This record gives sequence, C-alpha cells and structure tokens, in this order.
Amino acid sequence: MKRFIFILPFMAFCLAMPASGRCEEKPGRWDWSGHHEMKLGISLPSLIAQISVGTPIVTDQKYSVRSTPTLSLSYEYNFKRWIAIEAGAALTMAYYVNPRYGGVKNYNLGFYANAKFYWLNRKNIRLYSSAGLSMWTTARTWPKEDGDPSSYGFDLIFPNVKLIGLTAGHKIYGFAEIGTGASGIINAGIGYRF
Repeated sequence: MKRFIFILPFMAFCLAMPASGRCEEKPGRWDWSGHHEMKLGISLPSLIAQISVGTPIVTDQKYSVRSTPTLSLSYEYNFKRWIAIEAGAALTMAYYVNPRYGGVKNYNLGFYANAKFYWLNRKNIRLYSSAGLSMWTTARTWPKEDGDPSSYGFDLIFPNVKLIGLTAGHKIYGFAEIGTGASGIINAGIGYRF
C-alpha cells in the first residue's frame, strides 16, 4: 500500500514531463484552452468513508471510529478558458477499533468525473465550481467470533459537487476546494499544467 501511494505522484510527474503548452494572454484574462492538468490532493475523510462504516457489526459500545485522509489523483483537460472536464480516483479507509474483537475495516476506492466551470481566469489565480458523479466501491472486513475474517463489498453512486475551488500558481500550482464527493469535503494539494 505504501508503495502505491508513492508510485502515483511519480507516474503523474513522468507522464506530464514530455508535454508542453502555452497559456495565451488576452486583454483582461488568460486563456487556458487546450491545456492539461494533473492534480494530487489530500483531504479530510470523505463523507462516504463515514457512511460506509455504518453501525458496528459486533454490538459492543467500546468501539471508536477512525478514518484516514482521502488521497486523490486527477486529470483535467481545458476545452475553453471557462470549461474543463476532470476525471480522477480517490482512496480512503475507515474502521472501527475494539480491543476484544479487532475491528471493522472498510477500504474505499472512488472514481469521479466532473464538468468544471471557471468563472475567474487570471495569470496566477483561477476560481471554479464543478458538478459530476462519483462511484465508490467498498470492501469491508471484520473478525467473526471464531477469529476467521468475514468480508463483503458494495458500490455507491452519488453526486460529486465542488461549490468553490481556487488554484494559485501558473505551471505548478496549489489548489483548495470545498464540496462533496469522492475527493473529500475540503480538498487541497498541488497540480501541474502542461
């Protein structure tokens, strides 16, 4: 798992290196048409990570809930200066912990696609909102009384909406966004335009 987390940013960087693109300045705005972007983000645990745990399988009141932050990797293509499409994947884990029984663990892998609408385009600042769909696939494991693990999985589809997002920087930039969906409620990270 640790290898996977370190390989994703490296792959994104290697894919972005050979590509090149220029942003054209227009009077009063910057035109990012035809540009690609790769983003790596980390966020508070997504809402789906909390929902997927549900109620404890073993009815014991000494459970505590823990969730890992959501890691996301996405690709974006800017059709025009004001509209882009984005697709990405997110990974998180949520689990109950109990000293006697072990814990219920959920491994959540999400995929999402958005239409992104930019309503402010400047050389180093862009503001946007987006809407789309997310799909989570969840694998749940928990210990049975005899000690053998038991597991099952399920899928959920729900809206992926970012109310407001901000990018700051030109080629390499930072971003922050607030919304709901696979990439989390409050998401921040770095991106690369090419």
